Amino acid sequence: MTARASTLPDVERRLLDFLPARLAATVYQRRDEGPMRPAGRRRGLRPGGLYYSQKMGRLVGYESENEKYDFYRSEIAPDVVGYREQPHTIEAVIAGNVRRYTPDREDRFADGRIEIVEVKDEFEADKDSDYNAKLDYFAEVYERLGWSFRLTTRNEIKDPTTFQTVETVQRYRRASFTAGEIADVRRRFSEYGECRLADLLPIFSSELAGLPKLCAMMVGRIVILDIHSKLEPTSIVKLS
Repeated sequence: MTARASTLPDVERRLLDFLPARLAATVYQRRDEGPMRPAGRRRGLRPGGLYYSQKMGRLVGYESENEKYDFYRSEIAPDVVGYREQPHTIEAVIAGNVRRYTPDREDRFADGRIEIVEVKDEFEADKDSDYNAKLDYFAEVYERLGWSFRLTTRNEIKDPTTFQTVETVQRYRRASFTAGEIADVRRRFSEYGECRLADLLPIFSSELAGLPKLCAMMVGRIVILDIHSKLEPTSIVKLS
């Protein structure tokens, strides 16, 4: 593989050439790691907007409601340390044609992994073989870089077994909590070993205030709430 950067002031260009695999591509990325197509420059009439990420400490732009809803999952996932929208544009000659692709999101994990995510309302590969071939090509390039690639759809994002709890946790992402409250939560785990919501809520000034604080602690990668069940007194809670 070879790589070099251009002299452009705002965009870095990396030329990738994986000779044994006969793969070649160029990756363009903003030097400030901002989105390649900022909110307000989106195409068509898709319902885009901005979502405030407590985890990232900034607004992130989306071009569809599905993208926004999938932000929720990255926002609350304890193993995701950071994410960004439209992280780069990748370009290659595929079957004699220049093809470009800008993924919807990049997730960075605590163990160093990087996952590129494409969000679709729905997707059937057989109905758009040309687009699917493009995705397959760039997915292989990502694999050579040591990254993974995942395509997700509305049905997966809004899976009824998890979405209600995911939505609730992200709703309280900006709730405040103190260092003392974090210490009290950790102390309770040292005393109980395994905790349920009912064990932790009495720590706070009121149980009504406790749930938002625990949700915000999940976004802060302090505790892990079980997203596969409703948030009830018997729900299992773990330390992150």
